[in-house]
Amino acid sequence: MKTVISAMVIQLLYYDAFLKYNNAFEVMCFNSYMTTFHEDTVRQKMPLCLRKPRHKLTQDNSSLWLRKVI
Repeated sequence: MKTVISAMVIQLLYYDAFLKYNNAFEVMCFNSYMTTFHEDTVRQKMPLCLRKPRHKLTQDNSSLWLRKVI
């Protein structure tokens, strides 16, 4: 669990650096955050998101959904 949280912190730092001075985007969904902190809700609403990925190099099911703000 510690490596998952530290990997998520690194991801957050990258996303924060990208978004901090970029008001043109907003975060719609951050999957690894949801599965880490809201696992019960994800399990109930989207159970397939909790499956482990097949690819060896993929650590977790994570993605960042952004939307360009007009």
